[in-house]
Amino acid sequence: MYSALRYWIMAYALDDGFGGSFGVSEDTIIRKASRWFNEMREIQTGTSDDKSRKRERRVCSLMLEDMVAIGDLVQTGSKITSCVEEHVVAFAPGMSAVLGFRDPTTPQDEGTFVSGALTLMPSKTTEDGPELSNVSVESPSRTGTARFEELDEFHLRLTLNATSHGLPLPCRQWLEMISWPDFTKAESTRSYVLRRELRQQCEWFIG
Repeated sequence: MYSALRYWIMAYALDDGFGGSFGVSEDTIIRKASRWFNEMREIQTGTSDDKSRKRERRVCSLMLEDMVAIGDLVQTGSKITSCVEEHVVAFAPGMSAVLGFRDPTTPQDEGTFVSGALTLMPSKTTEDGPELSNVSVESPSRTGTARFEELDEFHLRLTLNATSHGLPLPCRQWLEMISWPDFTKAESTRSYVLRRELRQQCEWFIG
């Protein structure tokens, strides 16, 4: 459901009545995405309450913010949001992301996989290569402790302590987009579930 949310946000950004030429306001996209998210959760759990709706709106707002920050969407100063054409961005050593509008029914290229909200693919980019998107090629400074926990043969959990959430913004936003939120952990921690293939990139993010 979280992975599908990105495609719905894209769809709402296109829904301006002119094929996406003008864009849609941030508030309208968040409102529509939150309603979709709530309806899906209600189908899954059979319940709906104010606390869950507020959390879902926060998730939608954060994802939209992150999508704009990493170049998955564009936004004007008046918060009008539009889609961009599909493109590939190297965001950490050895890994790239497919950003921009892409038909979710289109067959994926060999070697691609989904983690969190993004489609990813291994790349040959290294720390000695050119600048990686908006992130400096130098590994970010360590801001606290982090712990990896294997969940199954495909996924692991990354837990950061509260002070570790002070990662440089590009790193934090990429981390939020390539992982699934983990609502099972206490609010004193920042916990993410992600594909095991991304451990090296996460270690680079957190220094």
